[in-house]
Amino acid sequence: MSCSNFSGEPELGNIIKGEKLLRSMGAAANSAGFCHCLYLLALMEGYREELPEMEQLISASAGRFQISDRAMEKSLENFIRCFWENAAPETRELIAGEPQAPRPAAAEFLRLIGCLIAETDREG
Repeated sequence: MSCSNFSGEPELGNIIKGEKLLRSMGAAANSAGFCHCLYLLALMEGYREELPEMEQLISASAGRFQISDRAMEKSLENFIRCFWENAAPETRELIAGEPQAPRPAAAEFLRLIGCLIAETDREG
């Protein structure tokens, strides 16, 4: 899939929504992975149609942060691992449907958090 359906740079409002949600879930904001995750979430919200492959999103984000794709992947994986290991059971249940759910892969984590952001938008 081409990135041609992207509406532009992620909007600050989308980044702030993701930040509020992740912080409310206890995410540690002091890692680069936190910023990378926020950027990817906001980038995903910018697509009007079907999302491109995760590799394309990673590559676009890596370019924005001027790091390699592998460094972006590793940063995101580390953030998700730390977040999941430290998340309260209620948080894991909110995200994955059950408190003892195994850690989701990066693409699934971003999709689940994106759904929670959209749900929060509908409620608010």
